[in-house]
Amino acid sequence: MSRISVLCVAVLFSLCITIEKCIAFQDRAPSLAFSPTSSLPLRTQQHSNGCGSSQSSCALIRRREQQILSLKCQSFEAGKQVLKFKEAETGVEVVIVGSMHYNPISIFRATQAVDSLADDDNLHAVIVESCPTRWKGSQKSMEGSTVMAAFLSNEMHAAAMRAQKRDIPVLLGDQKIEEITKKGGKMFKETISDLMSPLNQGWNRAGSDIAKAFSACFPQEDKSLSPSTDRKVDWGDALDPALIACLPITMVRYPLAWLVRGPRGFFTFMTATLTLSALPDLISAAVAASASDPVTTGGVGIDPGAASVASVLAGSAIAFAELVLVSRLMLVALLSERNSILADSIRAACIKSKEMDQGRAVVAVLGLAHVNGVQQLLVTASPPGSPAPTPAPDAKAIGMMEAPPG
Repeated sequence: MSRISVLCVAVLFSLCITIEKCIAFQDRAPSLAFSPTSSLPLRTQQHSNGCGSSQSSCALIRRREQQILSLKCQSFEAGKQVLKFKEAETGVEVVIVGSMHYNPISIFRATQAVDSLADDDNLHAVIVESCPTRWKGSQKSMEGSTVMAAFLSNEMHAAAMRAQKRDIPVLLGDQKIEEITKKGGKMFKETISDLMSPLNQGWNRAGSDIAKAFSACFPQEDKSLSPSTDRKVDWGDALDPALIACLPITMVRYPLAWLVRGPRGFFTFMTATLTLSALPDLISAAVAASASDPVTTGGVGIDPGAASVASVLAGSAIAFAELVLVSRLMLVALLSERNSILADSIRAACIKSKEMDQGRAVVAVLGLAHVNGVQQLLVTASPPGSPAPTPAPDAKAIGMMEAPPG
């Protein structure tokens, strides 16, 4: 059985690597514009023939290169997991690339977004879903090992490398990991307290928080907006066959990268996950055993059916409490609050672009779960009197990593 498992993993990885290489080839191919009458690239013909020979031929070459660039941009715009719209307050174009972390398709989408806009000289900055602590930790993990650098590199690093080569700022737009951890711990305690206080509006508070956060993170279509502005990522984006085909790479690289960068957090998360998963069954078994024990029941026999019902109810109650706890942590602490900070970082970059860079576009590389909520915040103007958004720190000030080989 173990040999079969190893073989299956090998086959899946081979498939994913093949897909990744094909994507890389497709990404490079548009840069070589071929003439219909020659096997030489147009740029080669331009240098060999010279522009002085014919103005019409030079014009033809320029038109052809513009067509190739246009096709490349159209390919990027039509791609899945990508939203393109205007920021409400500045009118600056924003491109959000929704990613499945460490997935080769997401890496391709992110680099394609940067290249397409940079080739057209229309890119002000690239914003990634990271913070100074996480960015610095990523670089430290990659130092001194090209293999580790290639393994730990993800879509954010790939987009940053492309931007760095073109001297385009890379901004760290996410909430600090220290604040995420602190607020997550606080919300964990508040949720436990609310679950234990149903008569003191505890359940109402938890339910209200979850409902508001869900509505903010996954907004409904707004008919007042244009179709292009209101386009949302949906199940068609998340279940993109190419994305799913490379899912095995994500499932291996993501947890292993987390383990390498932060083993303490990884093992804490895994312990908590396994404990929460096993808790309902453990409680059900404990209730069933207690109901059938003569000592705990005072020698009074309990109907096995009643004991079974009590066991199921106890397990269900624990499972419900876990659902509320996880939903509140995920939707409020890990999505909704961070969406606001990510949107502020993007808006601040748009303001700077309009003031100092002729309104060039801003690219943001985010996890898929953040995309719709962040877009909704950006297509809606801030209420009057709102504080100005805080600019995100520049990754260059912290230090940019070397590009992995390949």
